[in-house]
Amino acid sequence: MKYRKIPVEIEAFKYEGKFHNDKGIWIAPGWILKALMETVICKEKGELYIYTLEGEMHVSVGDYIIQGVNGELYPCKPDIFEKTYVPANNKSIVTRQAYVKLHEIVNASNIENKEKCLQDLITFYNDYYVIGKGK
Repeated sequence: MKYRKIPVEIEAFKYEGKFHNDKGIWIAPGWILKALMETVICKEKGELYIYTLEGEMHVSVGDYIIQGVNGELYPCKPDIFEKTYVPANNKSIVTRQAYVKLHEIVNASNIENKEKCLQDLITFYNDYYVIGKGK
C-alpha cells in the first residue's frame, strides 16, 4: 500500500559550517540557540552533532537542520530536503518539481514583481491541476 505524507510546516536551517555571518552576527533561528544551550546540538572536534531519540546524528556542512512538528531536531541531506520541502510562505500544495519549473519561468521573464507572479502561478497551478477546477 502506498502512503502520502501529510503536509505539515517544519522549521529548517541550512547549516553552512557556522551559525553566524562573516560579521559575527547570529543568523540561525532561536530554536538552534536553545538546542545548543541544552546540548541537543553539540560541536565536537569541529564536527556538529544532534542528539536525538535514535542516537547521535552527524550534521555535514550543507545539511539542513529540521525542527519537526513535535520540536524534535534532525539533520537532512540537501538532495532529500529539496525533493521533500518547498518554502511554506507560498502556501501551496504544488509539487517540488512544479515549483522549481514555475520559479525558472518567472526568473527568466522580464516581470518586475517576480515574487507576486510566482505566487499567482502557484495559485493557478493549485486551482487548475491539484484542486481540479480545470476539469
